[in-house]
Amino acid sequence: MKKSILILAAIFTLGLAADAATVSTVNYAVENNDEKVKITAEELPQAVKDVLAGADYKDWSVSEVYLVKATAEYYEISLKKGEETKVVNLDKDGKTVEKK
Repeated sequence: MKKSILILAAIFTLGLAADAATVSTVNYAVENNDEKVKITAEELPQAVKDVLAGADYKDWSVSEVYLVKATAEYYEISLKKGEETKVVNLDKDGKTVEKK
């Protein structure tokens, strides 16, 4: 009888822990509800293309581009120069966007 009670208590405790983990995951997904849509470099607004063509990004090539729909939309642009890589976030006007 004692073993049955202990087993039931253990199952109950594990069930509560699993529920807490599920709630945490759901809360994270809701708080970080940024939608990323892959697009081509050709689909970027002209202002963003102009910034990427400027001196700051000379010799860098665009490897991937995502339109991120968050509180404010911006473009997440992966750049590559030789073995070096970096990611820049620009709004539709070509201004740098800091991720939170």
